[in-house]
Amino acid sequence: THARAMKAAVLALRLGQGAKGLAWLRGASGPLPSDPEAAADFLRLYAELASRQNATGEATTAYQSLLRNPTSTPEDYDALIDLLRQQGQMREAAALSRTAWDKHHAPRHFVQALMLYGQQQDWAAATPLVNSLSSGLEPATVQQLRSDPLYFSLLGHYYQGMQRPEQARAIYAQ
Repeated sequence: THARAMKAAVLALRLGQGAKGLAWLRGASGPLPSDPEAAADFLRLYAELASRQNATGEATTAYQSLLRNPTSTPEDYDALIDLLRQQGQMREAAALSRTAWDKHHAPRHFVQALMLYGQQQDWAAATPLVNSLSSGLEPATVQQLRSDPLYFSLLGHYYQGMQRPEQARAIYAQ
């Protein structure tokens, strides 16, 4: 069962045998547990262990499955975003940061997506992200964004890239 495989994997990991732990999780084939929390716990452990063992394809697949789970967290998005960035998949990391922003409204995801789009000078992809700022965000979220100097820098950079120098100057003046 998945629960037994998880226990065996954790024990193997504690004994410094991560590869053996990953093998236990691989062996727990079949459908995931019907309980979303249990399925998420299994996928999270599988993804983390696969990542540690440099099985990036498996880790990516497990994280993608985890993100389809209704109990996924912003931290689950962070883990896959980091993995994608390590693999040089910046466009995918930017798109996933945007998805995380849309789902959870964690300011770090907005900043990360805008930074990644800016590094690629993909202003067309960044435009819907910037436009999402006017979609009735919670005041606390807006305050968190505005308290981050990187937010203003990236937003100004976006407006420069969009050839809108007046708006860029207004942002930089803040």
